[in-house]
Amino acid sequence: MTVCDRVVDCPHSTPKWVESGKLCLRTTNFKRGYLDLSEKNYVSNETFDVRNKRLVPKSGDILFSREGAILGIACIIPEKIEACLGQRMMLLRTNNSINNKFLMYYLNSPMMNKLVRQNIGGTASPHINVGDIKEFLIPTPDISSQLAIVEGIESRLSVCDNIEKTVEFALQGTEAMRQSILKNAFEGRIQS
Repeated sequence: MTVCDRVVDCPHSTPKWVESGKLCLRTTNFKRGYLDLSEKNYVSNETFDVRNKRLVPKSGDILFSREGAILGIACIIPEKIEACLGQRMMLLRTNNSINNKFLMYYLNSPMMNKLVRQNIGGTASPHINVGDIKEFLIPTPDISSQLAIVEGIESRLSVCDNIEKTVEFALQGTEAMRQSILKNAFEGRIQS
């Protein structure tokens, strides 16, 4: 069974960047499970149209990094994002047989990472071919099971996010404490 209506590779060229214009996604925006748009890159309207000639990305589409240092990372295009594809990525548009979040989480799973590593081509720039990805076998339980799995994953990931925030806050506190100790030491307030 095919789980995607469309699998489209990005243009194989570096876009010409501009200061402002239309959003162009880069694999550096990819994080496992989400698109990080804290740093944005732009292209002209003309470049945007050329890069979207094969398929215009839309919210809910899955992006998958297919080359380079971050090979094998999947994320979903969020709501209200109008963008074109940069390099080293492909776009997957799911059909009714699979939930897009279920597929994205599967693409980020250890099983899929192993499969990607087994299919890597190239030595200077490791990559995976679009044709290979189209041939991967994806588990497709019924939609209600997929939704239950997604809900279970997201509830556990929210626990991880909370722990990460707590650790980050604690690390910031320890850094402030280090700076205070150093300041006091060099102002003569600490005696051995």
